[in-house]
Amino acid sequence: KEGTKQEEAFLSFLCVWGCWIWQRRRRRR
Repeated sequence: KEGTKQEEAFLSFLCVWGCWIWQRRRRRR
């Protein structure tokens, strides 16, 4: 199956968001 541009953008956004939150949480500790 080929991922649509919307799906790719959504996945990319989720990845960046998760990474940002994880880093912030880790930094706070």
